[in-house]
Amino acid sequence: MINYGTVKRGATDCLLSDAGLPRQGAVKALCFDVQRTAATIGPVRSLLFVVNPRSGGRAGAWLLARLRERLTAERGMSIDDLALSDLARAVVDRGDKVAIVACGGDGTAAAVIEACWQVSPMRPVPVGTIPLGTGNDLARHLGWNPRRGGLAAHQLDHQIHALQVGALAGLDRWVLTGAGISQSFYNYLSLGADARISARFHTLRRDLPWMFRSPAVNMAIYGLTSLGEPALRINQLVLGLDVPAWTRAVVFANIASYAGGTRLSTRIRADDGWIDGFALGPGGAMGLAVGGLRRPRRIAHGAVVRFTLQAPVIVQFDGEPRRLQPGQYTIAHGGRARVIALPQ
Repeated sequence: MINYGTVKRGATDCLLSDAGLPRQGAVKALCFDVQRTAATIGPVRSLLFVVNPRSGGRAGAWLLARLRERLTAERGMSIDDLALSDLARAVVDRGDKVAIVACGGDGTAAAVIEACWQVSPMRPVPVGTIPLGTGNDLARHLGWNPRRGGLAAHQLDHQIHALQVGALAGLDRWVLTGAGISQSFYNYLSLGADARISARFHTLRRDLPWMFRSPAVNMAIYGLTSLGEPALRINQLVLGLDVPAWTRAVVFANIASYAGGTRLSTRIRADDGWIDGFALGPGGAMGLAVGGLRRPRRIAHGAVVRFTLQAPVIVQFDGEPRRLQPGQYTIAHGGRARVIALPQ
């Protein structure tokens, strides 16, 4: 993987690869002047768009091209061509007059939010979303309507306007520590069957990218990936929590939307400093709780949650899979980000 850093050339900070070249396959060779972009922000909330071109099949690259046609290359940027911390640092002093819009899945949104929080923990740059991923749970939490939030010209215009006028909301930041890891998350941390399915999905998308042509196709592949998932006795794997014997997945949630629209609980708040843990039973990962097939049971609620893993396990942080080693773990509040809630 090419590491994109900031290369100083006179008065301009150009985001280039270590070899000094734009990333192969980029829509446009980009020499991004973050200071000049910051200077173009107007007196009302302006939007800078960071697009994951691999999200949503062809949707990410298509959206990036459309944004650059409508705006400029300096307002429509590929996440592959810049350091997110540099962008956040360049605009943080503009207060609420500017927001960064993450265009991609939940992983893309979490990366942008975390970069903004790291640059200014006390008052992070606000972040909005245009969802292009498979689950899009953060976007759902913030008011995105999948029936109206498409990428047709009129729908895109509606989303951009909504992001310009939407109210700012808090989004708690949570940090898992233990066994050689310290990892933040904003939506949820899950372990068990759902995380293993997510890991297989990510491997398929990496190895066979041509299969993932659209969000609808991606959702279908995700569902097929869940077939034949072997039973995993989570109650014997996770100690320190009251995990029922029928549990196949445990979710620690900061928002109510999970796995593409599953409503875990109506009592979850994303800005109250409390994390909620749920046990989920057998079933595919995408949305089956809505149909009553996977009714969540609350097993934890607190400002701090502790548990012990008896064996290595695959987990997912905001949809991105990782492996945890056996040991003791703590989930604790780690700050608060600012996000744009869409008008209802």
